[in-house]
Amino acid sequence: MRGLRRRLRARLGHEWDAARRTRGEDLLGYVDANAEGIANLARLEATGSGAAEKTVDALVVHRYKKRGMSWSRVGSSALLRLRLLKANGEWDRYWSSRLEAHARRVA
Repeated sequence: MRGLRRRLRARLGHEWDAARRTRGEDLLGYVDANAEGIANLARLEATGSGAAEKTVDALVVHRYKKRGMSWSRVGSSALLRLRLLKANGEWDRYWSSRLEAHARRVA
């Protein structure tokens, strides 16, 4: 695990593109936060995708299939993005950044 972190940090040190650097830093943060689970992954015998599929069902499919619902592709994509913001704990940060950007445009 330390080797992975070291390689990611080294790669970030050579990255000039700010957006790619930010995504790399996010990845490094994810690896740091989930290091124990990543290290244990090799020891697990589970190979199915049931947990991921259940999450998709809970976050997306169940909401879209309620009685009387019909969705356009654009509307469905917009709703999904909002639901993912909420599920990932990024809701408040997203709306704060939108409010700040709007305030800068009007000022």
